[in-house]
Amino acid sequence: MKIADIRDAATFQRLVQRLLVAERGTDFHVPDDSGGDRGNDGYDAERGILYAIYCPEKPDTAHYRTKGLSDLGKAADLAMQPGYSVRRWVFVTPTALREPLQAELRAAAAD
Repeated sequence: MKIADIRDAATFQRLVQRLLVAERGTDFHVPDDSGGDRGNDGYDAERGILYAIYCPEKPDTAHYRTKGLSDLGKAADLAMQPGYSVRRWVFVTPTALREPLQAELRAAAAD
């Protein structure tokens, strides 16, 4: 199975989190999101990178823009909270996003 074929959000999120833990070790923090994660699907404390992980069941009809901008807003709020030094925000999806949407999300994140 290819990563782009994953349709289960929990499976995709666990995969991405495990890969980042393997890469970054204890610098990568995985939240317990059972009570809500406030837009934090993973946080690299050393680098100040906040991750939003999104895996829609139906990628062809998914609202990547709406979800990305919503998660970015949550990231901006979280960046103002104690315990976070957010310098970068990363939106992780199992499939590549169209370039205009990537550009829009980059511009919104820069603001």
